Amino acid sequence: MGRSDNQKLKLCYIMKILSECTSREDGITMQELIGRLAEMGVSAERKSVYSDIRAINEFGEFMRVESYRKDGDVRYYADDRMFSLADIKILADVIAASKFVTEKRSRELIGKLERLVSAKEKRELNRSVYIRKHATDDDDDGYSNVDPIQTAIRDNRQIEFAYLQWDDNLQLVPREAGPRTAISPWWLVYNNENYYLGAYDGIRRGFRTFRVDKMRDVRVLDIPREGREEADNSRPEFYAQARFDMFDGEQQRVRVRCPKEMIGTFVDKIGRDITVMQKRGDTAELSFSVVPNRFFLTWLLALGRQVKLLSPQHCIDELESMCMRMVLDHERRPITTVIFDLGGVLLRLRPHEYMEELGFSEKEKCFIMDKVLLHEEWLRMDQGAISQDEAIAIWNEKYPEFAGTIRKFYSKIERFAEPYEDTERILQSLKDDGYEVYALSNYPREMFSIHERLSLPFLRLLDGYVISGFERRFKPNEDYYELFLSRYGKSASECVFVDDLPANVKTAESLGIHSFNASNRDAAFEELRAFLAAHRLEA
Repeated sequence: MGRSDNQKLKLCYIMKILSECTSREDGITMQELIGRLAEMGVSAERKSVYSDIRAINEFGEFMRVESYRKDGDVRYYADDRMFSLADIKILADVIAASKFVTEKRSRELIGKLERLVSAKEKRELNRSVYIRKHATDDDDDGYSNVDPIQTAIRDNRQIEFAYLQWDDNLQLVPREAGPRTAISPWWLVYNNENYYLGAYDGIRRGFRTFRVDKMRDVRVLDIPREGREEADNSRPEFYAQARFDMFDGEQQRVRVRCPKEMIGTFVDKIGRDITVMQKRGDTAELSFSVVPNRFFLTWLLALGRQVKLLSPQHCIDELESMCMRMVLDHERRPITTVIFDLGGVLLRLRPHEYMEELGFSEKEKCFIMDKVLLHEEWLRMDQGAISQDEAIAIWNEKYPEFAGTIRKFYSKIERFAEPYEDTERILQSLKDDGYEVYALSNYPREMFSIHERLSLPFLRLLDGYVISGFERRFKPNEDYYELFLSRYGKSASECVFVDDLPANVKTAESLGIHSFNASNRDAAFEELRAFLAAHRLEA
């Protein structure tokens, strides 16, 4: 840029010099200001600089220029900035303390804040900010995920992403080979140093929450969002306020033993300041600092018998006391039977990945999501009212231009669903503890027959199952639950039921069946483990 071009920017350079080089205690004389301008290739006279300072003060948007006399000279400085040094320190401290923002990103953001203060104040800011991080640079996707999520919320679009889990080396890895989740995002909240996404899952037909830092490769889909009513009832303020409060009391070192696959559960709650003391077979011993108050001990109890508290002894004593109080405070009847829904509980439905594998266009995906899945004919198949062939004939008549799409959709339907990674482990653990396990599911007859043969190896662990497409009864109607109880000779009070739809849970509870809502699957299984553990203690 030539000297004449710089001349046009004289006012901007004056603001830059005053902003970066002055403070209330460290002003600059007029001659020094003119000298600095000259170094930048801008010539100036006192009269013109006085005029520029008046213009800056008249505008008054970013700063005011004030002056004071020292050693016989008038000194000028930038005052009344948009952000004071105290403001910048607060923002820098928040960034530095956030686990969600990596050290590299923190330094970048604080560097941008430094441009808003003088050189002297910048040195003071650097001395006052200490960056201590749990997140590594590999976690930076969590920060960058926020932008596409907000874009999708603004544009009323669904997103898809890979969702990760912690392995026994405290690294985030894919939950399964190549899984992708597609949902309708509705809100983001920042709580306990993490972002949480509230979203509607059209396949599981429920509202769910996701840790944003465990999401990877977030893509905005050209598919309108679903679940507005569920989003309106989701109460994001609850998630913003709810937290795992471990800070009421004295922090102590705690040791626990747990299965390796549960290490991630502790990382999510406590952070990465965990030491894996040793690994033996499928278990690991963990050591970490925490305030072992009732919040922590209640959470630990909910993890079930697979987790054992090893030390300190006074915490073990308190945990045992809590369990005994639970038994004494509540009448317990023997629980013999656990009943599961299939889709969204034991079985992961994967329509978006499946359609990707079939090579569907966005238009075809939208058609299947909007006109086929969980719509009238699909629900009638669930209810056993019509066969798969009859449903396809109706769709072909309604939407002849998509006849090929429908045919292709059903061509490899065994790949539409797959068991969750932990399904067999959960079922086997319950059977090892002496429980009978069953399935009670709304499921189209022909699709279940294919899945039973090709996709659902865990069915061998079940003591029985009832499928709506064969029975012509279905949830949430009471007669479907009564059919199950009658067929297997069960009383409602000895059964526990897990389903991801509130309406189905409500009916089960009205019949006296202990029930858990699995719209948040991980939380539901934690609650189930705690419930069964309390009953085992009484027995």
